[in-house]
Amino acid sequence: MKKLSIFSSILLGFSVTSAGALTFTHNNFTLDLNSRLQLSALNFSEDYYPNLDGFKHSFIAITPSYKINNVYLGATYVGRYVLDTNNNLNREDNSKFSSSQYYVFLKSPQLGQTSIGKTSGILEDYFLGSQNFGISSTNYLPLTIASDTYHQGMWKYVSSKDKYYDYGFSFVHNATNDYGYYSQIAGNINWKFNLSENQQLKVLALYASQKQVVSDSYRFKTHPYSLGLAYNYADLVELKVVGYKTHQRTFDYSDSSLTKTNVYGVIYNLTVSPLDYLKLYARYAYNKVDNKNDREARSVLGGSIEAHNSFKQRIATFGAQVNILKYGFIYADHSRVLENTTNQSSTDGYNFTQIGWGVQF
Repeated sequence: MKKLSIFSSILLGFSVTSAGALTFTHNNFTLDLNSRLQLSALNFSEDYYPNLDGFKHSFIAITPSYKINNVYLGATYVGRYVLDTNNNLNREDNSKFSSSQYYVFLKSPQLGQTSIGKTSGILEDYFLGSQNFGISSTNYLPLTIASDTYHQGMWKYVSSKDKYYDYGFSFVHNATNDYGYYSQIAGNINWKFNLSENQQLKVLALYASQKQVVSDSYRFKTHPYSLGLAYNYADLVELKVVGYKTHQRTFDYSDSSLTKTNVYGVIYNLTVSPLDYLKLYARYAYNKVDNKNDREARSVLGGSIEAHNSFKQRIATFGAQVNILKYGFIYADHSRVLENTTNQSSTDGYNFTQIGWGVQF
C-alpha cells in the first residue's frame, strides 16, 4: 500500500472550518468547551488505497480557568477519536486512531501563555481549526501521522498576539528509549503588517529539530524549517504560500549505516468566502524527497527510495464548505494526486473525493 509523506496530515486536517467555543463564566471562573463531530464519505481510487465507505472524526476540548487580577490559571483536556469504517462487516478490521492531551497553563494578555503537560499523537492546535502546514511551533508535530500513539511530556509557550509580531516555541519528549521514542523542539515567529484597513500580510517562519525511533531497526533525525507568506483581505480572501525543507538522517541498526536525504516542497492555499456561510478553497502541494546515497533510503512511514533517485508527489485539491445555522456544516472536496517513484518512472495518477458533514461548537 502506498503512502504519501504529507497526505495523512492533509487528510485529517482538511476542513477549513475553525472551531468556535461555548463559554460559561461565573465571577472569575471561566469554562470553554470546543467540540466537533465529523462524518465523511470517502472514495479513493482502487489502485491507490482500499475504498473507504465511512470516516468518523471527533474531538472535545475542555478548558476551565480562573482569573486572578489579570492572569488566568487553568487547564485543558483534549480527547480525539478517528475511525475509518472501511469494513462494516468486520469491525475489528477498521482502522482506529485516538489521542489525548492534558496540560495546565498560565496566561495573560501581555505575557502570552505557558503550558506544561502531556500529549499523545498531535498537539491540539492541529485539529482545532484548519491545518497551518506546520508553520507554528505549537502544531508542528509532525508532517506525518504515525499509526502508533504514545504519551509524551510537553512544554510550550505562545506569546501575546496584540503586537505586530508573535512567536512561540515548544518541547515534546518521550523519556523511554524503546520503540516509539520521540522528541521535538520547535520555534516560530510571525510578523504581521497592516497594508490597509482591510488588507493584512503575514511573514511566517519556523525551525524544528526532531528525533524518532519508528522500529527496532531505524532511528530518524530531521531538522525541518519553513518560510511563508499569508495575505488576507478582510474576511473574504486568504492566500497562503509556505515553503519547507528538512534534512533527514536515517540510522539502520542492522548494519550500522547512516543515510541522508533531503525533503522539500511548497504548499499554496487559497480560501474565498463570498458569503458568511460559504467557503471555497483550493490547495496545491508539491513534495520531493532526494536520495543521493549509494544505497536505498527509508522514509519515516516505512517506504523506500532507490539510490541516487527521488520521489515526487503533487496534490491538487478544490472544494467548498457551507455552514448550516450556527453549529452545522457540510463540505465536499476532490483531490488529484500525481506521483513519480523514481527519476525515470512514469507519472502515476490517483483521485480522492471526500464529502462530509457534522456539528461543532
